[in-house]
Amino acid sequence: DETGQSDETVVIFTSDHGDMLGERGMVQKRTFYEWSARVPFIIGGAPIGVSGRVSTTPVSLIDLVPTVCELVGVEPIRADGRSLVPELTGGDAEEAPVFVEYHSEGVYAPCWLRREGSMKYVYIHGHGEQLFDLATDPRELRDLSAEPAYAGYVANAKADVLARFDPDGIEARIRDSIADRRLVRSAIAKT
Repeated sequence: DETGQSDETVVIFTSDHGDMLGERGMVQKRTFYEWSARVPFIIGGAPIGVSGRVSTTPVSLIDLVPTVCELVGVEPIRADGRSLVPELTGGDAEEAPVFVEYHSEGVYAPCWLRREGSMKYVYIHGHGEQLFDLATDPRELRDLSAEPAYAGYVANAKADVLARFDPDGIEARIRDSIADRRLVRSAIAKT
């Protein structure tokens, strides 16, 4: 308002991750539980024209680039993510699975979260999987992945993760990176 640019300004408030603050006896960010994976994602400003709208559709931080590009009238270079402008301006959200990845930093297995509506599927390469329905279990206390009623959903979610990502290749790069870091640590120790 003070600079006279409020009619042309879009404000975006978000974060790259949440944080476990003792929930489930955990700290820091190295899990896919909601406290760690869910982040604020608030977009507002006069150019959007609609205010006070709350979405329950899962979105991803990769949706920022196409959203900002559409807001400023620029064609994005890459097609990752989807523009949220239709939903921001009063339309319906495009329903699509949202993915979160986590590799290394103390976790030696590639991990993915696939969120679709209230269903949250977690795949930890070589270590298993989990499935939660956040509508009925917001604290993620009941893993549904082994229940026969969800076998089809789990199979489809896992197939979707494996079709998009290369867990074996990523795991190999993690192991190489760890070996490189150990070599650097050893060299530094000798100086």
